[in-house]
Amino acid sequence: MPTPLAAYVVAQKQAFVAAGWQVVAETPFVTLQNAPGTRLSLQGNLFQAPLKVHLYFLDLTDRKLTLTCSGNDPDLLRLCQASALTLQTPNP
Repeated sequence: MPTPLAAYVVAQKQAFVAAGWQVVAETPFVTLQNAPGTRLSLQGNLFQAPLKVHLYFLDLTDRKLTLTCSGNDPDLLRLCQASALTLQTPNP
């Protein structure tokens, strides 16, 4: 049976793929505090501009998900980074 964090990563990955994003990497990592995590890198388009999104799923007490973005459109990147605040989700 998957851990709650692993199940959360799978659900988020399925949602992004269903929305047309392509998974380009899925990498486990451990934080300096020895908390397990997974980085999910996705490639897609937002407002018809290419964008790469990196989702960091962390099993911490205050959140499970943070987001970073990379791309060539500064306006799109500002929008994406502003969205990062709304994607931080408290642990149940």
